[in-house]
Amino acid sequence: MVIPILSLGKKGDQVLLISSSTAEQQGWTARISQFLTRHGFEILPPLRVDDDLQLDPFKISGLISRQIPIPQTPFEHIFIHLNGGQKMTAIGLFEAVKDLPAIFVYMDHQPVQLLVIDHKKARYQPVDIRLSLSDLLALYGSQVAEKSEPVVLDGGELPALAIDKNLASAVFKLYDRPDEPEQTEKRKILNYLEDMQQIVSDLSLKYSRNKNFAFTPLGRFLRKPTNETCPSLNETALRNFLRSELLTFYKQLKNLTTPGNSTGFNITLSHNEINALHSNGFIDAGDSHSIQPSQVKKGLGSYFEQQVLQRLQKFLSDHAEYEEIISEIHSGVKIEALDNPGLITGEYDILLVLRNGIAISLECKSFLFEEKDLFSRITRLTSRTSILSQQWLVIPFYTEPELSQPRMLKNYLGLKKLNIPVIPFGRKGQPREFLPPESDSRLIIPDFEEAIAGQLKGFLKQTLVR
Repeated sequence: MVIPILSLGKKGDQVLLISSSTAEQQGWTARISQFLTRHGFEILPPLRVDDDLQLDPFKISGLISRQIPIPQTPFEHIFIHLNGGQKMTAIGLFEAVKDLPAIFVYMDHQPVQLLVIDHKKARYQPVDIRLSLSDLLALYGSQVAEKSEPVVLDGGELPALAIDKNLASAVFKLYDRPDEPEQTEKRKILNYLEDMQQIVSDLSLKYSRNKNFAFTPLGRFLRKPTNETCPSLNETALRNFLRSELLTFYKQLKNLTTPGNSTGFNITLSHNEINALHSNGFIDAGDSHSIQPSQVKKGLGSYFEQQVLQRLQKFLSDHAEYEEIISEIHSGVKIEALDNPGLITGEYDILLVLRNGIAISLECKSFLFEEKDLFSRITRLTSRTSILSQQWLVIPFYTEPELSQPRMLKNYLGLKKLNIPVIPFGRKGQPREFLPPESDSRLIIPDFEEAIAGQLKGFLKQTLVR
């Protein structure tokens, strides 16, 4: 990782990279070299080693010793970066410079700070630089697919869903609609749409992950001749046909699940709930207490994401100690590979980039979730940012009996069972104790701010114990 180099180095400093065969093949060495060159560092010819050689600290030490004149070194300072590579490589680094006044630098993923060992004295040092999301992605061969400006932390107020009981009650009545017969089946279909869209994209010759379509099971089956007069199939034509059919099917599914198509279903709300919906832009003004889905102007998913972001901004603005460890915040991020632009490899509701390069995805789930979707998202995030990336889920959880719904409890317990960090979003100041129906055991449900602080506190700076 380049962060310790940027933190302790300066323009004109020379950098010697130890590059393994894997690092070369995966392009890590080239991307790091290009990044540091852009920031004014001089990159020396990399010290290339086979993967097996990384496991021999004494050979590593010998190679480094030949690169650095010992003991008459011309360098004013020698910094040894201990992150990355094999543990044996770090031992070899130490062995090579043990007779020099070298400074050792290590950056752990928690807390967000550097451990600097200088003249046998260890100290923690804060990370003062702010690595942008674009820089972080570029180091891992990715980029933002659509322009995304960092979110500005300018204080503000709590969002409406965290305050207004009437709004919370009305919103979840509108979108949950448990007594609408078709909704359960429609939600099942919606779960398949994202995977369907990816399949359609993969059928394109330009963006296909498997360009050699002939050797796929479907390709082999369709090309297998049944007799001598069987015509050969053109691969491009075959792809276009399948893509066209799947697109048609996809659009039909999408139309089927559009809320506006459900015209015969009304929801009865109180006068205060109607006013809350109107005040927050969900419906036009009117005297009727009966609402049809086609009258609703906002989607709950995007609205809930906006409410979560606003509440997060408020929390960080009120707690400088947490804001200080964050480099950037982005919302609605789409990521694509540098070598395959146009194919979206990941979409994230809210993305926190910490100053040590860790990316934390806050996924906002207002309804049910699919386990395979959650794990595939964190896999994509890890491959496109860092092995130290994390995913937290934000879900509605209102503990007041008149606002609580069975689905909220089901989602909360399901995420806990999967050992995925969960951030409950309810009313500010709501009861922390929650008694599930038909249960004698109370649950302690932290509020949003308490849960966010609990997840972030491990990243806060620490004092070195001597």
